[in-house]
Amino acid sequence: MKLKMTFIPFIVVFLIFLSFSAASAAEKIDNEKIQTFRGVKGRWIHSDGKDKLKYYISVYGADYSDIVNLNGQNYARNSSIFIPFSEKYIMYLKEKGCSMEEDNGEQFLWPIRNFDRITSAFGDRFRGFHVGIDIPAGKGIPIVAVQSGVVKISKFMEGYGNTVWIEHRKNFTSRYCHASELLVKEGELVRKGQVIALVGSTGNSTGHHLHLEIRCCGVPLNPLDFLPYSSRVKESQYMKTVGK
Repeated sequence: MKLKMTFIPFIVVFLIFLSFSAASAAEKIDNEKIQTFRGVKGRWIHSDGKDKLKYYISVYGADYSDIVNLNGQNYARNSSIFIPFSEKYIMYLKEKGCSMEEDNGEQFLWPIRNFDRITSAFGDRFRGFHVGIDIPAGKGIPIVAVQSGVVKISKFMEGYGNTVWIEHRKNFTSRYCHASELLVKEGELVRKGQVIALVGSTGNSTGHHLHLEIRCCGVPLNPLDFLPYSSRVKESQYMKTVGK
């Protein structure tokens, strides 16, 4: 018994260390994790268990009624859930120096924040010319606007499925296709980084993914020429050009 008792202090210290590590991880907030949904500041999380959901609700000080209003009564069943920040947590972020405004610079954003590859590049492929890129992701993963603009289309389109079409400055447009759910309305002004839809497999699609198009004056361009460089994209996909 004495031998077992000697291990108790070490176990207590270890548990305290784990708790401190979890709390420290929660404080590592950057601008990409400050998101807006229906005019509310918060963060989308991919729910893979009730414990994780309860943890973030506690950290962000979210009110359950607000969560229901934003995500629906059965929010716990959703693969992605928007957790609103409480006023206290927003004050905490400001004290940490985290900006609450999105970057509205010229550079585009990746429409899916944590992707691992693209499965189809811009250019020729076996079914003809592919006018965008395909980014695989799980159903319900948030899709964000690559640049600020005005929503021109937000509806089901033949072949494209549930589609959001945003008009940007300098005659640029971006299209987000095959979504499971559309979260913006036509005529709505959206900011770069704002969640506009959730990944799905509607329309002519063989699996859950996002088909992204970038056009200028209606002409399709290679999205990889505008998105930030990513090591997750193969060099051959970057180098692929029209007619190659």
